[in-house]
Amino acid sequence: MTVSSISMSTNSGNARPSLTSSEFHPLAKFPQETREAHDRFVVSGDPGAIGAVVLAVILDHQPSAAKKGGEAPPADTARLIEDLGFDSLALAEVVFFLEDVYKVAITNAELQNLLTVGEIRTFVQTKVTQAYGSSPA
Repeated sequence: MTVSSISMSTNSGNARPSLTSSEFHPLAKFPQETREAHDRFVVSGDPGAIGAVVLAVILDHQPSAAKKGGEAPPADTARLIEDLGFDSLALAEVVFFLEDVYKVAITNAELQNLLTVGEIRTFVQTKVTQAYGSSPA
């Protein structure tokens, strides 16, 4: 099931992205499997689905000069700057996008501590789960 967009709803006092059809889905240009992972979190609260979305966003925002076609997705140990070619602007774009998708705030101080793919995936999963809980909407 692919959902066309999200908005905010309240679930036991925690606002969580919810399903609507009147707004643009921020992941519309992403592969169906990425949108389905996002929708799985929205519908069921599956926190494991967040990691797939974060990885897709990282790959989408990776500077094109650093992209190597045909390679497997980076390991969780891949360093964002040294291995994947991110600079501060590209990292800020990733953060802004994830903030938009999951309606959470990520501070510069928090971002400075995230050096690898695994660290950003774990951080966003934890932040979103804390913000919304992991129970279904």
